[in-house]
Amino acid sequence: MPVFNLFKRFNSNYMKKIIYFLSIFFLIIFYSCESLIDEKVYTNLSSTNLFTSESGCEAALTGVYASFFDSWYYGNVYPELICNLTGLYTEKVKTVDYNTFAINSATPYISQVWQRSWQIIGRANDVLYNVSRANINIDTKNRILGEAYFIRAKTYFDNVRLWGALPLRLEPASQENINVPRSPSDTIYAHIIADLDSAKRLLPEPGNNILGRPHRYAAYALAEKVYLTLAGNNPSSPYWQKSLDEGLVVYNSNAYRLVRPYKDLWDVNKQNSTESIFEIQGSALLTAGGSLTKTFLPLGSTLTPLANTWGRAQVNKEVYNQHVTQYKGDPRIDATFLDSSYVNNKTLKKINIYPVQKTGVNSYVYIMKYVDPAYVGSSNCNFIYLRYADVLLMLAEAENEINGPAGAYRYVNQVLARARDKNGNGNTDAGEVVPADWSGMTKDQFRDRIMAERGYELIGELHEYFDVRRRGKDYFKKILEAHNTYGPNLANKEYIAPTDDVTMERIMLLPIPQSEIGTNTAITIENQNPGY
Repeated sequence: MPVFNLFKRFNSNYMKKIIYFLSIFFLIIFYSCESLIDEKVYTNLSSTNLFTSESGCEAALTGVYASFFDSWYYGNVYPELICNLTGLYTEKVKTVDYNTFAINSATPYISQVWQRSWQIIGRANDVLYNVSRANINIDTKNRILGEAYFIRAKTYFDNVRLWGALPLRLEPASQENINVPRSPSDTIYAHIIADLDSAKRLLPEPGNNILGRPHRYAAYALAEKVYLTLAGNNPSSPYWQKSLDEGLVVYNSNAYRLVRPYKDLWDVNKQNSTESIFEIQGSALLTAGGSLTKTFLPLGSTLTPLANTWGRAQVNKEVYNQHVTQYKGDPRIDATFLDSSYVNNKTLKKINIYPVQKTGVNSYVYIMKYVDPAYVGSSNCNFIYLRYADVLLMLAEAENEINGPAGAYRYVNQVLARARDKNGNGNTDAGEVVPADWSGMTKDQFRDRIMAERGYELIGELHEYFDVRRRGKDYFKKILEAHNTYGPNLANKEYIAPTDDVTMERIMLLPIPQSEIGTNTAITIENQNPGY
């Protein structure tokens, strides 16, 4: 291993350890994790001690990140919940039948995600309020504020897509402002955009940011996604142009390049790559945490010899087969899916899975993007929230809506060229022909294909819940009906997702948790989302 790469790997692991221990230290001295109410009402330590020094401000910022891989958030509950509410996965073990959307305001996973996300927003509010008043180095202050604005925008963006109208909390919580009504989603989006504008101004350039922390182009990339979401399924929306403009800032920065070959993106020893725009750092040291490794890999395989994973999100047959049929020989298939069989880590016996095993509980494939041989309940696998291929696919989608496919091919074809470059040498060698470049499509054909392409490129990266919904109920209904009518699913007596009009209206959003309705006097049952 070259010395530089060895140092890079050591530096990444070393930084993860620092972040972990700072997080634990910060949690002990500052925040309580006992209940939702405790997370909303903080102590006076922030103004009297913590924010009086640069190191204290940094520790407070570390606390904003501390809950990302908590088992109630990205560590398990969040990916398991949202994957199995897409019609693209089957949950193997469940107390609630998420696949048929049998959820309500008392569903624990929903309240747990709500609690952790508001915990992060509350901590970001504390940092923004106190660091803006702190007497510390101006460059450090700007970076900390920029990161806090970015994280608050990111979390509000996730939440507004999950729940719609939200309580708008922009200041440190106190007994006086704990009860906050829901603000319309348009108001929430306006504040998300304002936060990202602040982040663009305050965040450093790539290379000057701390490992795992956002830089200014991360704010542009997230704004691109925000505007794409706001455009919805309206071909004449002005948000398509806004999305394109934000994405072009990232594209023209020349700050990123696609990792070749594709499989290297998912090598646990090659994380924080040139393609990564914002990457949340995982660590096997997180004793109270979890990982996407746990969610996606099968129970008890030699891929994780030290501890068992759960395999709570198995890929549906039609999803896997669509990729294999569309692009037979696509190198992304082997890099993305664990199919055919795996070896049990205790018995060392081969266990057949789909497509070898056609029926029964093992007739599914799994996501391979989060393999970590050192997994012990938590793992060292990071979660890439934003990467450059996503930026290119969003550019292609927006350009097609504005001007048609002629100018959109340049973006998607970069993603396809990387995908077929199996040996990663940057050339198209003999045999590297799938997936081929796109050409000769109508606008409607391109629109359908780019949505499918997002699935091939990004499956398992937690975009699915939002992508199946952002083009409206009719688009989502097609996804569910594709599952319901697929021959192998019918033969195996798979779940049937309800697609009646009442259900489709209901499942576009999650219910506001009963825990929030019961503690926030400004939100009543009459303010609940439709159908709950």
